[in-house]
Amino acid sequence: MDAMALTAGERAELAAKIPSGKYDGSVASRARIVLLWDEGVLRAEIAAIMDTSVVTVGKWIGRYCLVIERTLLVSHRDDPADLYR
Repeated sequence: MDAMALTAGERAELAAKIPSGKYDGSVASRARIVLLWDEGVLRAEIAAIMDTSVVTVGKWIGRYCLVIERTLLVSHRDDPADLYR
């Protein structure tokens, strides 16, 4: 999986979830994983930094990518419900 190029808005949205007590630790950890990946840090390095497994890092990067893909698909469809048919 190659590094992605998050927009400034996407980075800001993820970064906002990290220092805040508004989100639980799991949300902050997931956001940090995606931000590190966007910075070009390798999955193995992210796993070491975050004290988790490479599989977990890959899982959250993959899920984030799916959310972005679905968002892009929905924004280009007349009926967003088509995405789930």
